[in-house]
Amino acid sequence: MRGAGVVTTTITRTFEIDMAHCLAQHGGRCHGLHGHRYKVALTTTGDLHAEGVEQGMVRDFAHLRTALEAAVGQYDHRCMMAATDPRTPATVEAFGASVAVVDFAPTAENLAAFWGAMLASLLRPLELVGLTVYETPNCRATWVP
Repeated sequence: MRGAGVVTTTITRTFEIDMAHCLAQHGGRCHGLHGHRYKVALTTTGDLHAEGVEQGMVRDFAHLRTALEAAVGQYDHRCMMAATDPRTPATVEAFGASVAVVDFAPTAENLAAFWGAMLASLLRPLELVGLTVYETPNCRATWVP
């Protein structure tokens, strides 16, 4: 607690998408095209509102969902490929898939940093504590600004 009556609280909102990716430089099974049910957990912190429609809240969870939909939701049911991947997007699109080409290898670590940076700007003035991307229930990467 800071000062009289000011309470700082951390809140987290999760969001899930289905997305395919491939890691061209990877020597293992992730080299080939495959998909995951990604779970993204956005954690932010702030002071509780003392009055108004958000009284007792850091922020309405609906606001966090809107930001997650804007940053992460656009990749739902798409295939993410690095611009340096020797396989062309047209190859994947031939199977009816929508492809998103990015300038990085689409690993969980890079996705956390990519989406985290987008969300940090969308959520201002809230402070983004971190963004965790679960690639599987047992594997996750967390980006901390």
